[in-house]
Amino acid sequence: CDWSSDVCSSDLSIVESKKIDDKYMIKLDSSKEIILGEGIYNMLKERFATSRDEFKVCFLGSYSDGRYIIDGYYYPKIISSSFKSVTSQGCSEKTLISMHSHPSMFCIFSKQDISSYQRLKERNSKAFIGLICGPDRFNFYGYDK
Repeated sequence: CDWSSDVCSSDLSIVESKKIDDKYMIKLDSSKEIILGEGIYNMLKERFATSRDEFKVCFLGSYSDGRYIIDGYYYPKIISSSFKSVTSQGCSEKTLISMHSHPSMFCIFSKQDISSYQRLKERNSKAFIGLICGPDRFNFYGYDK
């Protein structure tokens, strides 16, 4: 099991680890893609590089023809944050992807992450969650396949 014993190897099928390409696009296994754009990706990469604690960001955008196009973001109010966790207000119903960081190269969703996803999905049926666990490494859960 992982560091918090929340997810074991049998649960690893729920995660997809992806790298961003030079066009700031992340291709998902289901032939869908996320387009972050240079500015948003650079913000995310910088925040990951300079944050000692986990952080959370809510991405706004649109979905059309298998493309999640991210065109804005905001940081929700953080209640507490440490190296291994972040607790914040939930992202709004306009959020397309609720993303937070995990320690470097640890890209596995916890039970708490999945619980947060279920609450987000109640507010927006197209929304899903993501992890950033390296400057160019991501995992996603809950997008329509």
